[in-house]
Amino acid sequence: MQKTKKHKRKRARKHKHKRAKKHKRKKARKHKRKKQERKWQSSMNMKKQRSTNAKKQESIIARKQESTNAKRQEAQMRKARKHKCKKKSTNTKHQHTEMVDTKWTNQRRKIREK
Repeated sequence: MQKTKKHKRKRARKHKHKRAKKHKRKKARKHKRKKQERKWQSSMNMKKQRSTNAKKQESIIARKQESTNAKRQEAQMRKARKHKCKKKSTNTKHQHTEMVDTKWTNQRRKIREK
C-alpha cells in the first residue's frame, strides 16, 4: 500500500509537471501571437504614416508650384504692361517728331517758294 501511495504521488508530480509544461507552451504561443500582431500593427502604422507623409509632400509641392506659377504670371503681366506703356510712349514720341518734321519741311517749302 505504501508503494502505491508513493507511486500515486510520483505520478501526480509528473502529471503536474506535464500540465505546467503544456501551460508554458500555450503561454509562449499566445505571447508569440501577440508579438506578431504588434509587429503587424506597427508595420501598418508605418505604411499609413508613409502615405500621409507622401500626401503632405505632394500638397506642399503643389502649393509651391501654384505660388511659383502665380508669381511667374504676375511677372509676365508686369512685363507686358511695361512693354505696352513703352510702346505707347515711343509711338507718341515718334508721332510728335513726325509732326515736327512735317512742320519744318512745310516751312522750308514756304521759304523756298518765296
